[in-house]
Amino acid sequence: MFSGKNVFGALRNPVLQVTIANLASVGLGTVSGVLTARGLGPEGRGAWAVVMAFFTVALVVAEIGQSGAVTFFVARDPHRRREVVRRARRFMLVGGLLVAAAGIIAAPQLAGGVREVEDAYRLASLGIIINSLFAARLFAMQARDIRRWNVVRVAQPLFYAVGVAMMLVLGDVSVRGVAIALVASTSLQFIVLGLLSLKLSTETDGLSPARSVEVDVNLARQSAGDSPDHVSQGVYGMRYSAAAVPTVLAAQYDKIALSRLVSSPEVGFYAVGSTVALLVAPFSAAIANVVFPRASKRELGWRERRTVETKTIVHVCAVSLLVSAALCASAPLAVPFFFGSAFTASVPVVWALAAVMVARSVSQVAGALIRARGLPGAAAVAQITGLVLGAALMLPAVSSVGLLGAAVALGIGESVTLAILLISLGRMQRSDRRLSVVVDA
Repeated sequence: MFSGKNVFGALRNPVLQVTIANLASVGLGTVSGVLTARGLGPEGRGAWAVVMAFFTVALVVAEIGQSGAVTFFVARDPHRRREVVRRARRFMLVGGLLVAAAGIIAAPQLAGGVREVEDAYRLASLGIIINSLFAARLFAMQARDIRRWNVVRVAQPLFYAVGVAMMLVLGDVSVRGVAIALVASTSLQFIVLGLLSLKLSTETDGLSPARSVEVDVNLARQSAGDSPDHVSQGVYGMRYSAAAVPTVLAAQYDKIALSRLVSSPEVGFYAVGSTVALLVAPFSAAIANVVFPRASKRELGWRERRTVETKTIVHVCAVSLLVSAALCASAPLAVPFFFGSAFTASVPVVWALAAVMVARSVSQVAGALIRARGLPGAAAVAQITGLVLGAALMLPAVSSVGLLGAAVALGIGESVTLAILLISLGRMQRSDRRLSVVVDA
């Protein structure tokens, strides 16, 4: 029987918690997108979309893979978390300073001579340095306390939405002002992180002993020198970055390329369509965020791992298809209602990107499962291949089809990425089975 007790029990489920947090983050991001679109108009929204694309890509580059490395190593060895966080901060500070300096120097060229947009690029570069100083603790929190991690993640889009809303109420929305709101919200997020970290218990659970002969598969890998234990945090981070950077580029390069191929209002239409189509992301991201630290644990046997991986892929496929179908059905009414009639041209973009976002969602989860095996390089091969193919097709596709050509090129790249990831994961599962036969013998 349905009861309050059942509801509270369900809310303890980590996947549901992360899904709720992701929905809140994307919902707040969508609200911010609506407010900026209404305040800046198609041309200003297009300019800001490119600044955000730069910020998103630069942020991941500056992290040098430590977003994954910290979570991975803290999940495996919780007692070493302080050492892992300190080391990550050093790596990220170097990367952040270099990337931010490049952004500041290149701002005039990126902005096309528009002073306000130039200031926005410089402010975004400042946000990169702030992230480099404090984000390592956030990555560690993902492995230690999902609930608090969710709260911190939601804080930034909440503060950002409030800032943009205040500017709209005051009637003074500008690209520079929105950039200030971005940097301020990022800083406030890390203040929340510091407060919650003080309350987080320093106690950690001991590592569980191997439960069965299945775990000997991991020992067999270690003896063969294929264990993630033999990989340093820096090396793991570089391998993780090799997959993470192409992944974030795949999510942003279409807007960056369009900014050079079509007018700013058209980029604005595409950006709004992309915002709506991306509403499928909270569900797949929730699954990836929970399964990555869990599947990174030492004691997971090969049969249990295979079951987790197979069920996870099936679930994310089903959820992504359902959500994308709902978005396509509601787009003709929802887009003009929320963003304004000026953005009606964004509706076909939503339809064109729907299947692309399903492929990206499944790729995101498949990549997380592979990285949880301590093999981020295998995920990187798939991401780089899809990125290169999509980028190569972008110019001819946009020249032939127009604005929707970007979705075509993006879709081909995402499909190739997904195919390679699923083939690689299947090979790893078969390899686990062969190793188990050797151990049993």
